[in-house]
Amino acid sequence: AGSSTKKDTLHINMNRYTPYAPTGLSDCDASTVDQETLTGQPCRLSLAKGKPAVIRVGGGENWDKIYRAVQQANKEQTDGYKYHAVGAGSGTVSPMGWTFQGGLSGSSGSRMFGFGVDQVLQVEMVLPNGEHVKFGPTKWEVVQGYDVPKTTSVSG
Repeated sequence: AGSSTKKDTLHINMNRYTPYAPTGLSDCDASTVDQETLTGQPCRLSLAKGKPAVIRVGGGENWDKIYRAVQQANKEQTDGYKYHAVGAGSGTVSPMGWTFQGGLSGSSGSRMFGFGVDQVLQVEMVLPNGEHVKFGPTKWEVVQGYDVPKTTSVSG
């Protein structure tokens, strides 16, 4: 049982929030990525990590929806599977809770690709005071011996 089922806790059903995963997978092309704004930031960072694409995920989605979106995108490829999602071992788990608790999973490539928090490119949210914010790494450097770039600046 998750912490949302404990006595005196609040469970917010976000399942009807806007789903982005079914249409949110985007290929990244260095020649067309916006280099100056937060709009192009996820693709810039994805390319710096050596990954060909990004997927936008909404707050009410679960891993099943993401896995299905990635599977469908892979089926549409003519030259084999191109995309891989590092996620939870169960499709019913929310990416938000899973990621913000570290994103550990022994069955979905975490040992090869890193923890869930290593996969986050940008965060967009509404704060408790109602303010809408979007932020993510905007500067990074390649450090020898590491698989992913080291973040040196976060903007938003």
